[in-house]
Amino acid sequence: MKVIYKYPIEYTQDIKEINMPDLYQVIHFNAIEGKLFVWAEVEPFSDPVPQYFILYGTGWAHKDILQEYIGTVIVEGFVWHLYEITDHAYIRHWLKG
Repeated sequence: MKVIYKYPIEYTQDIKEINMPDLYQVIHFNAIEGKLFVWAEVEPFSDPVPQYFILYGTGWAHKDILQEYIGTVIVEGFVWHLYEITDHAYIRHWLKG
C-alpha cells in the first residue's frame, strides 16, 4: 500500500539529506506559508534510506553533478528550483567530507 509523505526543505544551497522509504517517487514540490516541502509517494514499510536534494535560487550556479529536476516554486518574489542528486559517486565523496 502506498501513502504520501511530506518532507521539509531548507532554504540553503547545501545538500539536503532526507531519509525516505527505499521505494518512493517524488510527486510534488511547493511552499506552505513560506516553508518549502517536497511530497513523495512511498511504500511505508520499505527500509528508509537517505536521498539527496539540492535547492537553487534563480541565477545561482549549479553544481556540475548528475541531478534530476523536481520542480520550481515562487515564495515572496524569490524563485526556487529543487533537484534530486542522482550522482552517487559525488554523494560518496561529499559524505567523506
